[in-house]
Amino acid sequence: MIRKIARLKDYRFFRDFKWDNDVPDLKRISLIYGSNGTGKTTLASLFSELRDRHNQHAYQSVDLEIEDDGTIFRTGNKWHDSFTRIHVLSDEYIEQNQSLDAAQTIGMPTILTIGKQAIDAENRLKTLRQDLTDVEKLLEKRRSDIDQQRDSITKQLRTISAQIVTTLARAGGRFQSKGSYSVLTARKRLESLDTNVATALDDAQLSLDIEVVNSDPGTMISVERCSLIEEIGLRSDINALLVKVPSVTILDTLQEHPEATRWVQEGQNLHQHSGPCIYCGGMLTEKRRLQIASHFSDAVGELQTALRLKRQELIQESDEVQATLASLPQAQLIAPAHRHEYEQALGALNTALEKRHEWRTAAETRISEKLENVLATPSVMTDEIPVVSFTNVFDVITRHNESVNAHHEQVQQAAKRVEEHILLSNFASYTSSRQTHDKLLKQAEDLKDRKTQISQSIQALEMREGDPLPSAEKLTREVARMLGRSELGFKLRNGRYDVTRNGEPVKHLSQGEKTAIIVVHFLESVSQLDPQGAKPIIIIDDPVSSLDNSVFMGVSTYIWSEVVSHDYVQQLILLTHNFELFRQWDIQIDALHKSKPLSQKFPATRLELKSEYSKGPDRSVRHPALSSWPEEQKLRRRLRSTYVHGFSSLVDAYQCLLTDTSLETKLEAQLLYPNVMRRVLETFLAFRRPDLAGDFNRSMRESIASLESEGADALRLHLTRFSHAHSHRDTPDSDDTLPPDEVQATLRACFSFMHLIDREHFSMLCDAIGADECLLLDLDSPTVEP
Repeated sequence: MIRKIARLKDYRFFRDFKWDNDVPDLKRISLIYGSNGTGKTTLASLFSELRDRHNQHAYQSVDLEIEDDGTIFRTGNKWHDSFTRIHVLSDEYIEQNQSLDAAQTIGMPTILTIGKQAIDAENRLKTLRQDLTDVEKLLEKRRSDIDQQRDSITKQLRTISAQIVTTLARAGGRFQSKGSYSVLTARKRLESLDTNVATALDDAQLSLDIEVVNSDPGTMISVERCSLIEEIGLRSDINALLVKVPSVTILDTLQEHPEATRWVQEGQNLHQHSGPCIYCGGMLTEKRRLQIASHFSDAVGELQTALRLKRQELIQESDEVQATLASLPQAQLIAPAHRHEYEQALGALNTALEKRHEWRTAAETRISEKLENVLATPSVMTDEIPVVSFTNVFDVITRHNESVNAHHEQVQQAAKRVEEHILLSNFASYTSSRQTHDKLLKQAEDLKDRKTQISQSIQALEMREGDPLPSAEKLTREVARMLGRSELGFKLRNGRYDVTRNGEPVKHLSQGEKTAIIVVHFLESVSQLDPQGAKPIIIIDDPVSSLDNSVFMGVSTYIWSEVVSHDYVQQLILLTHNFELFRQWDIQIDALHKSKPLSQKFPATRLELKSEYSKGPDRSVRHPALSSWPEEQKLRRRLRSTYVHGFSSLVDAYQCLLTDTSLETKLEAQLLYPNVMRRVLETFLAFRRPDLAGDFNRSMRESIASLESEGADALRLHLTRFSHAHSHRDTPDSDDTLPPDEVQATLRACFSFMHLIDREHFSMLCDAIGADECLLLDLDSPTVEP
């Protein structure tokens, strides 16, 4: 049993609530009355959330004092097993624990599902069945996608196979046909391909390898080999001859005309046996003949001979070079694997030979000039003789010849490189397709597992046992008793009810009908709990908040009879803002306690929950406060009157305004008390003029007609206008608030008006609730005597 809320901190409206020492403990029957906004529903929500041990915020916010088997302990902001015995009936519970599936066609029943677990299960079943349909459709779609993806992969492999066979068929072996290089072969080769080792070929290498595969074996090539003059000393030998001058007696005429040296030398041979000159007809004297012979001595002949030999060597080298070049094969005859290298070597050789040819031509020119006049000194050869080597060309030809001998092996190697290139170029696309295929397979497997899980969940939910349900007879009987009419009928079928109104399927249920149904279900569920454990604690929050009087009394009576007449509840805490419900239960408790055994068995506590304000550093703060309902029998009986209780509420509001002038207090008074004040005035005037009951304006006017007081009419106008303007408001509008002091002044005007009309009646009201009449009338201000 819950004895008290020792501490409640940081839970919605309850920022720092403590149970005052002068507030009595909760008993087996505990009534808590409080107007709207005082925190009743918050308390009900707290107790409801305490059942969930995962809701840390709830149980860490509250410290309850509980008594079990004579032992009193506090929960200390921790979860306790006794929380599972708490059951809360509230508007939220009423809405959550019923679901009406109205008939959509004639002849179909209206189905009522009762109990949150059953509703949740039914909603879950609807969701699961829809999920199952969706999963089955999606699974079918995935299977179709898998087939399409598999066909796409097969088509891709078939294309790769055809490309490889078309390109490499001449290599033979596995490449010779689609039968030997099948789709399966392409798949295995792709899946075993090591991308870290396989190399993509550039366009040139790819073309070369394809050409190798499709090439003939080729023929052996032989070439004329030439020997070039050794470069070492060649330039220095030529330059030595060019600068050499023979020791001779130089003819005077040749000294003046050196360009005629060759002409004179050739003429010397012509005049060996002839005296007269063939050209000029003159005679060549013996003296002149000796002078010419002295000029062209043996030294000259030797030099000329050396020059001619050197020039002949150069000419011979040129002839050999041309012969060798003529013997070199065309590039097309070289094996494709070496053709590019051969073209490069041949190009380099031709470039070097051209430079050597230029140098050799220049050397021959210098030698010829020297031969023209051995006494002249032509310019020497300053450029280095270009180096020429046939080695690279001959090496390529040698490798070509070797390739001819190893043609088959080279074809296979080239075919392997091309195959790897084709596989590698398709690898990313194939891998992506396989990953998509595998992903679809995984999704299909997951969907199959999901389908199995959903099917198992549906089966489990269909076989589950729901909350304890009242029989159809009991539900029909008790609902009729609470409503005061027997038009609703219930028939239990498969854990749900067919609902009829006057024999026809219902279209909807009123709030009172919903409340009556769930009250029966709630108490039936509580009564069916395990009797071996501790009895349940039930908390009911405003069960009749919006019901008409007939349903009000029926629901109230049913709850009382179930809790008091049966012994399956350890404690009942009833929270309400309906004073009439509070009053009826207060009367019933007094009647129950006339029997001492029943008084001991059903001890009761009556409390009132109010809102108070405490001053903070910046503004006043509203907070809940519990107080004991008066224990004194006489006063409590008086307060059972809604009229007396309303007057008491006005007095409390007025006294609060005297001590707390904050805007929050005035706004709350504006929200709550214009309605209360009007009802109190209407009841007060009904006592005076019962013939005018229901006509507020005339009652106010006629009540002061016989008074001889100037202030009476002013009070009447003030109160009438205020009541018409501000009663029946739902909330205070911040854009249309009352002047800060108007509520307090109007309450004082109300007290003054009642005192003016009937002083004795007003005094008795004050005595009944223990109010200070002078304080209410503010006797320091002038009053109007009747």
